[in-house]
Amino acid sequence: MNLARTTPATYADRRSAPRTRVSGSARLRTAFAHYHGELWDLSTTGARFLVANPPNEGISALLEWDGRDVLCRVVWSRDGMSGLQFEKPISRAIVDDCGMPAVRSEAVATLGKIPLGKRRSLLPSAESDGNDCGQEP
Repeated sequence: MNLARTTPATYADRRSAPRTRVSGSARLRTAFAHYHGELWDLSTTGARFLVANPPNEGISALLEWDGRDVLCRVVWSRDGMSGLQFEKPISRAIVDDCGMPAVRSEAVATLGKIPLGKRRSLLPSAESDGNDCGQEP
């Protein structure tokens, strides 16, 4: 019996297209109901849709957001969200257009250069440039 744990990298390997984090209101229309919720992530082949009472797995639907619409199928539903698989892939340009702005991920400081036990305001570099918290003098 294989009891190996599934890691986030394993999930990413199973996806046919990379996901892009998005945030915005969306509507999922089925033959039986309309669901108002939030689009959480998006790829060329599918999306994650957050909604209080998610639709049942296997239902065909129309996902509408930001003046766009795409036919899809609910492939999973749990914990207030649903995974949607698009009937036909959408363009990468649409995914990129809907994505959240990139967040800077560079390191703020190198750990080896942080003096321990000293107030930043007392360090020579803080006194020499006259800047306080990045504000212009």
